[in-house]
Amino acid sequence: MLSNGTSGNCNGASLLSVQGPVEGVSYVWRRNSRTLYDAPGTTYLPKTEGLYAVVAVKGGCSAESMPRTITSVAPVITPT
Repeated sequence: MLSNGTSGNCNGASLLSVQGPVEGVSYVWRRNSRTLYDAPGTTYLPKTEGLYAVVAVKGGCSAESMPRTITSVAPVITPT
């Protein structure tokens, strides 16, 4: 359910995505067992290192992916 790759424009940062998203299913991302409320959708670009998983929810049912350890994150860019 969860795959990770490399973002083409973020210096090798990991990009997490759902394999084969299903219509009618919502996805909630989690880092270190805590829900990331600012991360709805089928893809997520982690901002901090940690253990990431995605929860698929439809109706009253849910399933959580196996977690992935992310050690390469997108750089923080501050405008000057």
